[in-house]
Amino acid sequence: MRDILSDIKSMLSKSLYKNEEHVRLSLVTRLIQALGWNIWDPVEVNSEFAPVPTEDQTKVDLALFLTPYIPTIFIEIKAVGKLEGNINNIERQMRDYNRNNTALFSIITDGRKWRFYFSQTGGEFSQKCFKTLDISKDSIDELERIFSIFLSKDEIQSGDAENSAKKYLELNQKQRFLEDALPKARRLILEPPYPSLPQALKNIVLRSGLSVTLDEVASFIQSSEATRYPIEVPKAESSTDRQESNRKEKSFPRTYQATQTPSKSGLFEFPFKVNKSFLDNGYLTIPREFNEYLTSSVNLKDKCDIILTSLNNRQIDAYLYHGKSGWGLYYQIRIANKPDFIHIGGLSSLKIDDSIKVRFHGFKNNEPIFSFATVN
Repeated sequence: MRDILSDIKSMLSKSLYKNEEHVRLSLVTRLIQALGWNIWDPVEVNSEFAPVPTEDQTKVDLALFLTPYIPTIFIEIKAVGKLEGNINNIERQMRDYNRNNTALFSIITDGRKWRFYFSQTGGEFSQKCFKTLDISKDSIDELERIFSIFLSKDEIQSGDAENSAKKYLELNQKQRFLEDALPKARRLILEPPYPSLPQALKNIVLRSGLSVTLDEVASFIQSSEATRYPIEVPKAESSTDRQESNRKEKSFPRTYQATQTPSKSGLFEFPFKVNKSFLDNGYLTIPREFNEYLTSSVNLKDKCDIILTSLNNRQIDAYLYHGKSGWGLYYQIRIANKPDFIHIGGLSSLKIDDSIKVRFHGFKNNEPIFSFATVN
């Protein structure tokens, strides 16, 4: 199987599959034969199958059968590149094929891209897609694994393919529901009893009848934040600039130590030791290691608004301020609604010399994004 997939990858890269028939005969049929289907038996592998015999105009390119007259898999085949911009029409076509004679799985492919559908579940046909593959881009290991699970005759006969498809589809449905519910969860954290964002989202999902763990929700939120808040690339710092910066700011008072300089993506974090200025005024000075990055990345005269998420996952009003003192240039996070931010942000338990972690996540609509977290 691996050799076949490797050979197909090579042929795709050379654009050797010129039309739909090439894809059907030299690619798809080759794969299903390797996966245990008898391509020489038209009862098992039926080309141009009419799901409704009285309607000659509707025919499935390939239909696979475990039992005569009961279709197991419908495969609709297009020429390489012909799925682009045409998925909706092909999905409607597959929906019609399954209307009177429903297969277990439906597959749409142009040889390079593959879309797997669990035909026998409810809902819109587009929502039945549980897995996609790209032979040109995906690894041999991943391709072999997915084809073996969902297109192997043995796996389908055993029922394992159907069980795996249900799990994949549930994950996809859960993902879609989490995406739809996230805005509502963000509103709930601003209302009593002020739940955390993961807990608010989990409660919404559980009320819908789906099962989800707090870890799953937290992981989804983290990936969602990374997608919503793209990271901008910082300007490179030369050794001469760094030496000059250190010379000018060598007297900067340090009550905290940065644990990470900005990465290529600009992401950084540092622990902050709580002081009286923070508790009384909401002022938090950013270590000078990050001055040059902030100077090159943030467009501000004296200050700019930021998005700041506190320990309880609530957003609190704040802005980024910069100025000069006897120690040189400095940047501060300044919280606007003081002293109420202590309660609103779940910071009431903090006292002087406690530590919190401050993270910079990037930008959203040119606003810097920061968050507070507990120090492990």
